[in-house]
Amino acid sequence: MRATFVRLSGGRRGAEEIFDQDRVSIGSAPDDDLRFDSASDPAVAPHHAEARVEGGEVLLADRGSGRGLFVNGEPVSEIILRDGDLVEVGEGGPKLRFLRAPEDVATAKPLRTLVAESRVLVRVGQRGRLGSATAFIRHLALAVAREASPRSRLAFVLALLLLVLFLVGVPILVVGWQWQLRQARTVIANLSAQLREERLSRGGLQQRVDAARRAVEEQQETLASSLEGLRRERDRLGADLVETEGRLQRLEASQSAGERLIARLAGGVALLQVLVGFEDEGGRRLRYSLGPEGKPLLGPGGDPAVTVEGEGPPATRHFVGTGFLVRADGHLLTSRHVVEPWRGAEESFAPFRAAGFHPVALLRRAYFPGVPSPFPLTIVRLSEEADLAVLKLEPGKARLPVLELDRAGQDAAPGRSVLVLGYPTGLEAIMAKAPPKVLDQVMALELSDLVQVVEALAARRLVRPAATRGFLGDVLPHEITFDAQTTIGGSGGPVVAMTGRVVGVSYAVLRQFGGSNFAVPVRLALPLLRGS
Repeated sequence: MRATFVRLSGGRRGAEEIFDQDRVSIGSAPDDDLRFDSASDPAVAPHHAEARVEGGEVLLADRGSGRGLFVNGEPVSEIILRDGDLVEVGEGGPKLRFLRAPEDVATAKPLRTLVAESRVLVRVGQRGRLGSATAFIRHLALAVAREASPRSRLAFVLALLLLVLFLVGVPILVVGWQWQLRQARTVIANLSAQLREERLSRGGLQQRVDAARRAVEEQQETLASSLEGLRRERDRLGADLVETEGRLQRLEASQSAGERLIARLAGGVALLQVLVGFEDEGGRRLRYSLGPEGKPLLGPGGDPAVTVEGEGPPATRHFVGTGFLVRADGHLLTSRHVVEPWRGAEESFAPFRAAGFHPVALLRRAYFPGVPSPFPLTIVRLSEEADLAVLKLEPGKARLPVLELDRAGQDAAPGRSVLVLGYPTGLEAIMAKAPPKVLDQVMALELSDLVQVVEALAARRLVRPAATRGFLGDVLPHEITFDAQTTIGGSGGPVVAMTGRVVGVSYAVLRQFGGSNFAVPVRLALPLLRGS
C-alpha cells in the first residue's frame, strides 16, 4: 500500500505522512506508525485503529479503542477507505485526509477539491499574504499535476498563463508610458535650455512647448486606448475562464453520475432464486432415497440415489439470476432462461429427459437489497421471440425503487456509457463481499441446502447487486453489445444509460472475450408489459 495521510487538525496540523506498507497502525502508543501525542490529542487511544490492505483495497478498522472512529462524519468499526475520505480519530479528535497514490486511484479529483485542500495546507506555518499566496500556488500546482484530470490540468495551466500575461503585460505598458513621459520631459527641458542659450523669441518657444504638450497628450491618449483594449481583453479572457470552469464542472458531474445512479437504482435490482425438480409423465417427483438413519443412500457411482419411490426430499438443482422492478405494483423484468433454466441448456438436462423426466420449477423467489425476506414470484408473460420474461410479486409495505425504461429508444447509441447492475457469479460474489465474521456465522449454521444459505444471507442484509461500467459497442434491432463486465448470474440484469433509463436486459456473455456481452433491447419487452 502506498498512501498519504494529511493531518487537517490536532497536533502537527498540515503535516503529510506517506506510507508504503501493507499495514499502518494508528494511535498514541510509541510503536504506532501514525502516532499522535496523547497530551495534545487526548481523544486518540493507544493502538486506536489500523489500516491494512485486503484484496487490493485499504481497510480501516477500529482496534477496540472505545473512543470511536469516524469516516466522512459517520461512525464506523470497519470500512474500505476511498481516495479523499475524511477520517476522525476519536469523537472530537484529530482529523486526517486519506489519499491514495495517483496510480491506485481510478478517477481524478475535481479541481474544487484540490483548491479546498490547498487552502487548508496553506494555513499552516505561513506568515504574510505573499508567503500564503506562494504556498497556495505551489500546493495547488503539485496537486493538479498529481491528482487532477487532464482537462483540469489544462484549465489550470491556461489560467496560470493568463495571470502571468496580465501581471507582465501591464507593467510593460506602464513602464513604456513612463519612458515616453520622461522623453517628453527631456524634450521640454531641452527647449527650455535652448531658450536660455539662444534667446529664442517668446512666441517661437511657446509654439514648440505647445507642440511638445500636444505630443504628450497624444501619447497619453494612445496609452489610455491601449489600457482600455487590455481591459477588454482581460474581461474576454475572464469570461472564457468562467465558461471553461463550467464545462469542467459539467464533466465532473457526468463522472459522478454513475455513483448517483447506483445509489438510486440498486435497491430495485433483485437476486432471483429458482429451484428446479424433475417429474415423470405421471407427475411423480424424483426424490432422494433415505437409509435407516434418515441419511441419503449412495448409488454405485457415489452420488445420492434418487427414485420416484424415495421418501426423501425432492432431487433439485439450484439456479440464480437477476431481475429488476419496472412497475410499483410488483411487475419485474428478467430473462426467460432465468425463469426456465432448462431453456438453452438441453445438454445439462438431457440425462433426466432420457430417463423419462422433465424439469419443473419448484420455487421462484426474489431477494431485494436491504429486505430480509424473499418475495414469491409468479409468471405473467414469457416472450417467444426474445429472451425476456415478466414476473409478478406482491411488494406489500416494502418501498422498492422502480427502474425507468427507455421507451422512446433514444438512449442507446454506440459509444455511450452504461452501467450494468446484477449478481454475476451469484452466491459466490455475495459471500466474497461479506465480512468474515458474518460469513463465519452463516457457515456455523451448517445449513443443508442453498435455499437456506440464501435466506441466511438475506436475513443479514448481505444481498447487494454488483455494478460495472462500460460502453455500448453495437446497437441492433434485436441485440445490444456492451463491454461492461458480467458473467453467469448477471442474466436478466438492467443495462442502464447515464440518463438513468434502462436500455437493455443482459442475457449472454462470451467467455472467451470479456469485451462483448449481450443484452436484449428493452423496447422488445414493452409488448409484454402492455395489459399485464
